[in-house]
Amino acid sequence: MRGPRGHRVVAFLVGLLVVVGGLAAFEGGASAAAYNGPWSVTMSRESSGANLQFDDTNAVLTNSSTSSLVKLDVSGGPTGSSFDLEFQAPTKTTMAAGWYPDAQRYPFQEAGRPGMSVTVGSSGCNEVTGSFEVRDIAWSSGTLTKLWLLYEHHCEGGERADFGEIRFGMPAASTDVEPHAVHWPDTYPAAQSKVVPVLVRQRGTSVGSVSAVALEGAHRQDFTIRSDECTGRSLDEGQSCLVNVRFAPQSPGPRTALLRITTSTGTLRVPLDGYGIPGTTDWSMQSDSGDYIGGGRTYHYTTATDLVNFLGSRTRVSGSVDAANGESWGGTFVPAQGDILVQGSTYPNAHRYPFNGTGAGMDVDGEGRGCNKLVGDFTVNQVGFTGTGALDRLDLTFEQHCEEQTPALHGRLRYRARADYTAPARVTNATATRTSSTTAHLAWTNPADADRAATVVRYMPDTSAPPTNPTVGNLAYTGNGSSVDLSGLTAGRAYSVGIFTYDSTGNVSSARVVTVTGSYAPVLTFTASPTTLTYGAAVTMSGRLTDPAGAAVASARVHVQYRSIGTTTWKTLVSGTTSSTGQITTSIKPSGTRDFRLLADAVGQLPSVTSPVRRVNVAPKITAALAGKSSILLGQTATVTGSLAPSHPGHAVLLQAYYSGAWHTVKSATLSSSSTYSVSYTPTSKGARTFRVYHSADTDHLAGVSPNLTLTVG
Repeated sequence: MRGPRGHRVVAFLVGLLVVVGGLAAFEGGASAAAYNGPWSVTMSRESSGANLQFDDTNAVLTNSSTSSLVKLDVSGGPTGSSFDLEFQAPTKTTMAAGWYPDAQRYPFQEAGRPGMSVTVGSSGCNEVTGSFEVRDIAWSSGTLTKLWLLYEHHCEGGERADFGEIRFGMPAASTDVEPHAVHWPDTYPAAQSKVVPVLVRQRGTSVGSVSAVALEGAHRQDFTIRSDECTGRSLDEGQSCLVNVRFAPQSPGPRTALLRITTSTGTLRVPLDGYGIPGTTDWSMQSDSGDYIGGGRTYHYTTATDLVNFLGSRTRVSGSVDAANGESWGGTFVPAQGDILVQGSTYPNAHRYPFNGTGAGMDVDGEGRGCNKLVGDFTVNQVGFTGTGALDRLDLTFEQHCEEQTPALHGRLRYRARADYTAPARVTNATATRTSSTTAHLAWTNPADADRAATVVRYMPDTSAPPTNPTVGNLAYTGNGSSVDLSGLTAGRAYSVGIFTYDSTGNVSSARVVTVTGSYAPVLTFTASPTTLTYGAAVTMSGRLTDPAGAAVASARVHVQYRSIGTTTWKTLVSGTTSSTGQITTSIKPSGTRDFRLLADAVGQLPSVTSPVRRVNVAPKITAALAGKSSILLGQTATVTGSLAPSHPGHAVLLQAYYSGAWHTVKSATLSSSSTYSVSYTPTSKGARTFRVYHSADTDHLAGVSPNLTLTVG
């Protein structure tokens, strides 16, 4: 028999950081600086059971972040410990608000994956899995000035997590809470998650008090207040109290509630989020008499009391049990070389993994007992994978003969196994419309799936990493309606919205993502006709003002503005108000080539807005007449007189004759102080001649010509 060995899928190596192949190359951070404003960092540790709360009253927060890396150090707190926290967006882009799933250990994450690391003192993890959500963030010249981040960090791929919140540069009330939101790791219905303390602290100089603590929201039954140490308490400056909360889902699927804390200075509401894991996860085994591994016993472990963990891919699945009674087991199953795990397939003649050669492999061991050699088979009754290829569900039965003897260990391993694993359809016709600078209206059409339990709407500022998980981001709505109004948005900031459906089994659709635009600007159209005219003629200018949803805005003050060519200053020419249909029309006679636009004043919640710019080109008006007769004899002189408007004294005008298929200048004259001219010309041949007077283009006028004149020379 093979002696005792480490059997688990994951060796829990918290506290050991291994660097292979030389020194690790970490990205250089900015020079470290202690943060002086109000801040808090919370950490709930499932592995040790500790709940840690650091803030500006008991610890030091050092910020050495760069534009592509959130890098913080927190030291002191209730235990005097030190934590390094590092988070990086995929491809090292500047971190923005959003949801960052499938994170790996920073700085060794794969291309396109976010990085994260939570290091305790000098101890870290070889392998990191997890996720984080940035609910708000701000940078100024590359310096991180504001952060609200929730994280879930798993070391060595383990089931237990470190999770919590980081918050600084955010508004703080005189009576405040730490954390401002709690997001538990996924939890099985009937199981109990970790109790998380919510600290109520008096920051202001006056005495505060707590009069009531309660749960509210769509799924308040899925959360419990384990202890309320605040109701009825008075809190002097710097004093605090605790409300301890637990996530205990009664049903699968996304669950949400609010912890309402009523204080003398106002009501605090702490969002509570979690996900009830669907399906059945358990580990069952029956050992024949004489089987070395199982010792002839029957075993059954469930998520209600035991830690049952699975992970894998299409080419390997592994599981482990850490039971409440102290027992522990592990198992690994792989198909033959070049094959994959397929639902409904049996894999015979499996040998001990990882010494199975090119055939199928398996190995189930525990309680310090393992096989040197084995033979067996396993059947994959159900298996499924996420979009990233990670294990989503499994139902596997096996038979293992240790040392190739007759007695066998029989077992069934299930991970989120369920009869229904098809998510409901996504919503359709989703729209997001700003209704003011701080509000928006969302609307959608729910699918007709009979088992759809509800629709969940989540939103986050910025649009680079939208919420694609129904338990992250700010909750806008849970229920069976088809619209919701958002309030409290930041003016000028865009938001991404994820709309999800989930069914009674807990299956969740992919997100239908829509965007709330950053600007709440009305639309002001503008037309001008004609856009080329002669001085003295009129141009008709029309516009229509509508709100972002396309509805007419009546009785709004609108100004027609112009600027001269080559200038930047706009001047108002005429003003008016829009009609009941949002329209405005006027007629003007421009004196020269100008740029025109409409400017609508702010009205109600609508800000001021300008229309597109239209250019109207103006040619001067030139008059021309033959002084005396229109017929002369050869050798006589003809005189042409006229004027040019608008006035251009000192400018040259040209008398042009048309012959040989083109216009030719024959004489010129200078405009007088009153912009008139007189020019004489003596023809050199007989016949009918066509003349005109021409003025070349200048800064604010097109080239101009007079009407044609006909002179007969006899």
